[in-house]
Amino acid sequence: MVVLAGPAGAGKTTAALAAYEHFAGEGPVATALLLVPNRPAVEQARRALLERRGQGVLLGPRVVTFADVGSAVLGEGAVRYRRIGLARRRVALEQIVADLHRAGRLQALHSVADAPGLVAALDTAIAELKRSAVEPDDLGAILSPHSPAKHHDLLSVYRAYQQLLLEEGLYDTEGQLWLARLALAEGAELPWPALRAVVADGFTDFTPTQLEILRLLGARLERLVVTLPHGEAGQDGHRWHWTGRQLGRIQQAFGARCAVVPLTPARRGPVAELADGLFQFELSDGSSPADAVPADLCGALRLVSAGGVEAECRAIAHWAKGHLAAGVRADELLVLARDADGYAGPLARIFAEAELPAPPISGPLSETPLGRFLLALLRLGDGFEAADVLAVVGSSFLRPGA
Repeated sequence: MVVLAGPAGAGKTTAALAAYEHFAGEGPVATALLLVPNRPAVEQARRALLERRGQGVLLGPRVVTFADVGSAVLGEGAVRYRRIGLARRRVALEQIVADLHRAGRLQALHSVADAPGLVAALDTAIAELKRSAVEPDDLGAILSPHSPAKHHDLLSVYRAYQQLLLEEGLYDTEGQLWLARLALAEGAELPWPALRAVVADGFTDFTPTQLEILRLLGARLERLVVTLPHGEAGQDGHRWHWTGRQLGRIQQAFGARCAVVPLTPARRGPVAELADGLFQFELSDGSSPADAVPADLCGALRLVSAGGVEAECRAIAHWAKGHLAAGVRADELLVLARDADGYAGPLARIFAEAELPAPPISGPLSETPLGRFLLALLRLGDGFEAADVLAVVGSSFLRPGA
């Protein structure tokens, strides 16, 4: 196991792509996997690999997500299991809640058993438990008679849901990786012939199940390469608190077989340093997020703590409605989200409830004209190369007077 650790701009992805190309070989079927966090990252990685090929041809690239790994492993050995669809999963949870309510086994949730948002909240909570590899018995072991009643209700729903999956030979998205981990631990054959290496890029952390799958795969391969955003403790060390914990978990899982290679970014110019510093808010113990906002940004920036996508979207709708009421035009407001898939639905629904027009989806920021201009502007910080200068001065977004 090799961990390529470094801050943004250190060349982690470039090194990961080079490692993948080295182990994938030149044959029609790659003998390496490039593992990325999600489906948009798959397309981005394929484009990056294609751009690195002088011929403009890429044969059989194996760029996958953990879900793809789970499907491939289960497709080889555990054919008796079937995936439960999203609709059936919701219907199953609704039936479980109704059955527990009729049996008088809901302590805190009995008064909201028919509320439309309850099943969605339970679904989210169970998915988070499964991503953290917390089984019903594990949750039951840490609850006491004095634990909040809603936690005991969650445990009851979770137990019944897991029992249903086992009885009907089903698995959900999170449980798919559990089964894949179990199959690999029991010695299932790898579904990729002559696989030599796995390269994981773009992750800031791994769930316990994902990390165990990496460990099981690494035991059978020549090399396992993982990139991780991380820097020296003395250099903006607060940034690396969480990834530092993840690095510790990786080192604990792999022991002496883990080597950490620190990567240092090239010298950065003043524009790039400005971009880096924009969101450096070091929170001291006991301070509120508002205390961390630089004085010169207090009038332009507000930090909101929200639990989950729904709460975030409601905060955004409240913010937008306040601005519209103050006379700001709708086309003067911009909503940026981490990904369109996770936010488009909740934003449209919650904005409609607030009697606001839903924000139109215009694609990734980096693919919009303004986004391309901002990226071109940031590239100036690395030395004012001729091509970068031309990209900036040729844009209609540039104000020459500025």
